[in-house]
Amino acid sequence: MNRHKKLVLLVGLCLLAVVAAGFLGASFLFTDEPDLADPSYRPDRIIDHNDIAYIHEYLTYHPQITEAIAGQRWYFAHASVGSNMLDGMKALHDADPTAYPLTVETAEMPAPGRILTGVIYEDKRGNPGPARKLRLFEEALGQNGWDVAGIAMNKFCYIDAPTYDPALGDEGNLKSAEAQAVAYLVSMEILAAEHPATRLVYTTMPLTVRGEQENRMRAAFNQRVREECAANGFFLFDIADIQSHDDKGEVSLIASVECMQGRYSGDGGHLNARGQKRVAKGWYALAAALAEE
Repeated sequence: MNRHKKLVLLVGLCLLAVVAAGFLGASFLFTDEPDLADPSYRPDRIIDHNDIAYIHEYLTYHPQITEAIAGQRWYFAHASVGSNMLDGMKALHDADPTAYPLTVETAEMPAPGRILTGVIYEDKRGNPGPARKLRLFEEALGQNGWDVAGIAMNKFCYIDAPTYDPALGDEGNLKSAEAQAVAYLVSMEILAAEHPATRLVYTTMPLTVRGEQENRMRAAFNQRVREECAANGFFLFDIADIQSHDDKGEVSLIASVECMQGRYSGDGGHLNARGQKRVAKGWYALAAALAEE
């Protein structure tokens, strides 16, 4: 082989290596957001871990949906895990405001006469107890006028689960958790009747990394809420399901009880940066499902 042919071959091999390196590098960089494997994907009314892998590409390929999301107005009542979720929303927006257009502002009481589109108005109410949280949410949409937002979400915290009482046994404790879920569901049903123009979003109760009995109570609450939403076509943000599954769809369990993946938390209860981003992607799947309606 003459010198010229050797040079041409060498250049060709170098170009091939560059292309291969670029492909591998891109694959490495975007492992958390793989290519859309199912072009037919669209979020439905129940958002869980199955939505996480697809939502970025879905929003990228459907700019009309991101435009519709940018026109949404949210009222969100929460405590510390809710703040973690909003940190994830802010991180996604900062990284890609085109795909993730929502921003966050504080909800004043009562609601101002004019509120902006593309904003989540957060009501960081703390943890006054589940019954008080229900009353505050009802008051916010009613006398404080936050039904004007158009989308409202009332999230319990992991500490809101009833305390496990050994004297009641497993059956009695599960009934206690289910009764709490019924109170939550009844509150939402009443609000739906009083504010028919407001789209109410149900949520499951967040989990912790440890605590078999505590997570058992949360699981009972969550199962009752899931059943009700599935039976009636309600919008459900299944935070617990997103927390308990990893990127491969494997669920984390303690003695067959659903718990949060350790990789998503630094202290066992609150979301770390990875967990925040993951749950925030679920929120965008929820926003997309609402935009599709």
